[in-house]
Amino acid sequence: MRSTFASAVVLCAALAFPVLARAAAIKVGYVDLQRCLGEIEDGKRAKAKLKRIFDKKQKQLNEKQNALKRFEDELRKESVILKDEAKRKKAEEYMTKRQELMQLYMALQKDLAKQEADITKPILAKLSKLLGDIGQEQDFTFILEKTDSGLVFAKPALDLSNELIRRYNDRYGRK
Repeated sequence: MRSTFASAVVLCAALAFPVLARAAAIKVGYVDLQRCLGEIEDGKRAKAKLKRIFDKKQKQLNEKQNALKRFEDELRKESVILKDEAKRKKAEEYMTKRQELMQLYMALQKDLAKQEADITKPILAKLSKLLGDIGQEQDFTFILEKTDSGLVFAKPALDLSNELIRRYNDRYGRK
């Protein structure tokens, strides 16, 4: 009985050793791509461009909102003197204008998201390539994205963001 137990322990240890040896060789790092985008030169330019686009769209939206507000104020003032049929028509016109404003808002949001994706996609592709280079050179098994991976804690020494920012700016930052 004892020898069977001892044999089982030895067998388990022998089977577990390769798994443990491979587990010890796993090297994991992480990167904060949002921080990288905010700190690299191309990312700063993209952010400034997106801000200009956003401001232009916001101005357009504000103009429509102000026009709707003026119409609403006008409707409120006139509702005392308007006949029921005229009130109903004005109310319908107000609802139509309000619906158009909501549609404009959604269209502007969608367009802004598309433009953000279009502007950042080539930058993220370059970051991804550089991250692959870092992974190969430093023999990482995995490199996780801090936000998307759900990473709750990791030692700061495993953060590759500074290295990625430095390499990106060295390779692509100066024109």
